Amino acid sequence: MVIFSFPHGYYGAEVGALDFASDIGSLIVASDNVKLAAPLDAINLVGGRVSGPFWILRLANKLYLACYGDREFKFKSRSSPSACENYLVATEGGELSSEEIVVIDSSGEELYRVPFQYQKHLGDHHLALGSDTEWRIFNMTGKVVFSIIRPASSNNRGVARFSKPLFFFPLSPGEEYEVYDVEGERATGVRRFNGVILAVQDLPDGSVLVVDFAGIQRFRIGDGGIEVSPVLTFESAVGEETRVLAWVDDRNAYLAFDIYEAQSLLFLPLNGDPSQWLSFPTEWRIDGGTYGFKEGFNILPLARRYHTFDRAQLIWAPEETLSQDSFHLDISDNIEIEQTASTVKGKHGYCICVRDESVNKAIRSAASELSRLIHETCDHPLGWDGNILDKKFDGQFRVEIYSLDRPSEFEQGYLTDFVAKFREALYFKPAKSKASLAVEIAWRNFEGV
Repeated sequence: MVIFSFPHGYYGAEVGALDFASDIGSLIVASDNVKLAAPLDAINLVGGRVSGPFWILRLANKLYLACYGDREFKFKSRSSPSACENYLVATEGGELSSEEIVVIDSSGEELYRVPFQYQKHLGDHHLALGSDTEWRIFNMTGKVVFSIIRPASSNNRGVARFSKPLFFFPLSPGEEYEVYDVEGERATGVRRFNGVILAVQDLPDGSVLVVDFAGIQRFRIGDGGIEVSPVLTFESAVGEETRVLAWVDDRNAYLAFDIYEAQSLLFLPLNGDPSQWLSFPTEWRIDGGTYGFKEGFNILPLARRYHTFDRAQLIWAPEETLSQDSFHLDISDNIEIEQTASTVKGKHGYCICVRDESVNKAIRSAASELSRLIHETCDHPLGWDGNILDKKFDGQFRVEIYSLDRPSEFEQGYLTDFVAKFREALYFKPAKSKASLAVEIAWRNFEGV
């Protein structure tokens, strides 16, 4: 299913549920229910997340709380920390020139410090750091076990790729890579790919999928060294500006391809069954944000095409079969939208009428329609005039909610806060107008559901 999620970004996972949070509300997704809820406590608002066995919460003043099993410890970090199975990496220091990367184990003990680098990857037992000129690999005692010259990068060219057993370091912006055996702490030699590596993905059997311009290969470390086997050859080669998102669940490996206007999702069953492609409907494109397999659900962030902030999440369980119908928004079936008279000559407003047994679902549905209409009628700093379909909107919305439920205090104020977010934080305003966005909400009893 697709759930409308703006302005809620992925926050974390609870047992059997996903949380998407913002300062105006929280969206909780479970197997049989989607619910809009009050905002999370301020202490957790910015960063509760699961990183392997770590649960990391952002507190105040760059202070974080790490929970690992029954152990807890606090640490400071100037930027968001990263974590793996048994270690986490923080950033400390004042000025950029004096910043350091700090490696901490699961008990909170500091293992070592190294000068800060923007490019970093934390593996299960190694840390890779990239400067402007080289990559260096550290073990967990702080010893440099490998280094290699780093070429200039552009788009996907010159970008290193990391899996659990293998690191792939480009030797130039071209097609050759040094493949590094992480556990053996040794370079295995140079390999040539078609174009550049666009993505790598670890599989449960310890092998690695590698995606380049021409297709997909499987890399595996065997007794005689690295074994490579073809998985899939693309019908048409892709290019260096292709974005590929890769992850795996209990049944499939997934590769989401973002190629200009074309969006598609490739399923590779782990049991060896034939692969399947799913093309996206023209309404949706792949967005930025958290993706992958979280708490029993697959998540892929979407946005309505040409709508900068009109965002959603495609969510499905491993046993579900995706199709074009899966892109249908999870909103109320009974929605009516009409133009309303305006006090401004030549202008009009909009009335959104939603009928649903669940007042919570009706509110989520109204928010989705408000977002779509705002994008189709308003200017904003990141917008393009050609996407505005209605330039006679006066900025006035009226929303009528008909439901058997009565709204809570939070639900009563949500749509007002929602429109204020577009008006005050994102600077949307009606096209060709000095008016501001406003919304009036009416709550009605509805017994005809």
